[in-house]
Amino acid sequence: MPISPRSLSDTYAVHAQLSVADVAQAKAQGFGSIINNRPDGEEAGQTPASVIAQAAREAGMGYAYIPVAGAIAPDQVRAMQQALESLPQPVLAYCRSGQRSTRLWAWAMHHKLGAAKVLQATLHGGCDSAKLEAELREADGWL
Repeated sequence: MPISPRSLSDTYAVHAQLSVADVAQAKAQGFGSIINNRPDGEEAGQTPASVIAQAAREAGMGYAYIPVAGAIAPDQVRAMQQALESLPQPVLAYCRSGQRSTRLWAWAMHHKLGAAKVLQATLHGGCDSAKLEAELREADGWL
């Protein structure tokens, strides 16, 4: 079955857990890189990060592993900002459902794009934008 990423911007989309076959589809759909936001071992049968990384390399794609479990931390935001600036575009990010990848992108991009634009984009990723807006406002001091 073909993958159906949800685009948040011209250069960023999110998806649920990817398989090795999904990496080839992502490449065929024009993605230049993959960001994995799902910690290894979160669920039985989950494809390990190392396997997806290898598939991405073999497909000629960039890859970053920025796992998020629980609350998003400042070092994860900085790692995401760096990945978004350095990886070949467009980027396909994934986690279990796409939710963490959406939220991490919002945290990484809200100062650059502005809260209104980021929050509007997160709706396409299925994110609770009211909760995210409150979190971003509260955390503004540490970013």
